[in-house]
Amino acid sequence: MMDNLQQRNDILMESRPINSRLENRVRYYETMAMKLATSYIVFQGLILHTVSTLSLSRKDHCKSKTWWAPFAISVLSSVVFFMAFIDHITRYYNTQYELDLRNTEQKAIDMQIQETGPSVHSINVGSTGESSSGRQMFGRLPPYQYRGTLTPEVVVQLYKRRFYITMTISILMGFTGAVLSACRSFLCNGTGSEV
Repeated sequence: MMDNLQQRNDILMESRPINSRLENRVRYYETMAMKLATSYIVFQGLILHTVSTLSLSRKDHCKSKTWWAPFAISVLSSVVFFMAFIDHITRYYNTQYELDLRNTEQKAIDMQIQETGPSVHSINVGSTGESSSGRQMFGRLPPYQYRGTLTPEVVVQLYKRRFYITMTISILMGFTGAVLSACRSFLCNGTGSEV
């Protein structure tokens, strides 16, 4: 019984530095995703401001010949942004997921140490609705096998996180569509007073 207790204590001691590194990665990926989204919105705003200023300053009707240049810059920046944003947000989600699993297991081991109850049984997390590819880890840490069941709080957090990511991507895509439409509209049709 004492050997089992010592083994659980060893698992806890080994997991603390790994959890600390995972927390640092989560903060990094979250910060980078926020910075990317902010800089993207500012860049698209600058393009839209430039296009609207050009549209107001030029009174000739040749604007429709050059609408593709700012439109192309906006589209290319959108593609590059979304590739980087999706990469960082995927890494954030996967790292946060692994951290949640490790924290859940750590709490379970803490409770078992306090109760000195039975050992932890290994089960497949894929049976809880998460695919094994959803747990893929980027970086140097070895693949993690969770032993236990997900708590309802963790499952709710996973769905909230997915909803937040989906809504953020949807809003940014809508913003991109509005900027692209406005760029073309300003340069092809004028600002409304000239039409």
